[in-house]
Amino acid sequence: PGLAIPPPVIHCSVDCSTPGEEERLEAQLGNLLLEDPSLHLHRDPDTGQLILAGMGELHLEIVRSRILDTAKIEAEFGPVRVSLREGPPHD
Repeated sequence: PGLAIPPPVIHCSVDCSTPGEEERLEAQLGNLLLEDPSLHLHRDPDTGQLILAGMGELHLEIVRSRILDTAKIEAEFGPVRVSLREGPPHD
């Protein structure tokens, strides 16, 4: 079957500093998604922003470093946010 990968718990927005970099950014993110199945990427339908989700702050920091330093793509990362889900109250 395969590994059961839990859903990501932390996310941030990713945007290009310059308009010409968007295609390179999306290609690099696509490569990273193929390498790491615990990463998720989607475009928010309300804001149009690319949202990158991962397993923790360090996980997203490594992805950020690979995009900025290794691939030399000028991108801006929004603040890291934790996904919260309400569940039934505990007794």
